Amino acid sequence: TSLDPNYKPFVHPGCLSTLADLQRMKAKYEAGAQPWAAGFDALASNPKSSANYTAYPHPTPCRGDCVVEDYLTMCRDANAAYQCALRYRITGDPAFADAAVRHMDGYANTVQYFQGSSDVLLMLGAQGFQWACAAELMRDYQPWVDSGGFGRFQSFLLNKFYANFDPPWYGNGLHA
Repeated sequence: TSLDPNYKPFVHPGCLSTLADLQRMKAKYEAGAQPWAAGFDALASNPKSSANYTAYPHPTPCRGDCVVEDYLTMCRDANAAYQCALRYRITGDPAFADAAVRHMDGYANTVQYFQGSSDVLLMLGAQGFQWACAAELMRDYQPWVDSGGFGRFQSFLLNKFYANFDPPWYGNGLHA
């Protein structure tokens, strides 16, 4: 609680997979069971799930009313972070963990602010959720925790996404 009337406690949005889900996926994949093995093969064939994928963080992602509407770059990069984190959880290969962390660190260390029309709210919600789900999968990856990366990424989500989610304008330029 807080005496600040504008205080809004952070409530974890929840993500796509529980620990039990991840353990089941890993066991099914390792056993070669279908359709899990085929599903993993489809994931592994996606270029964004490669440990060699290069993310392109930029300081001012924009959605709507922009000279260059570039939010899709962040969307692809957040997908890459999630896919690499998922591959790490299933295979245990640290190359995928390192790739996921590299993508998240790149954005946490680069983004200064978001710009655009009220459509930026869509970016804050959708890409904020994507990044949060990737980070949730990596929250106990000890090298990231020990380096302070997980804490920096939490701050990135809180200060860049969550803190900006309730601007004075809302709903495609209409005042609520």
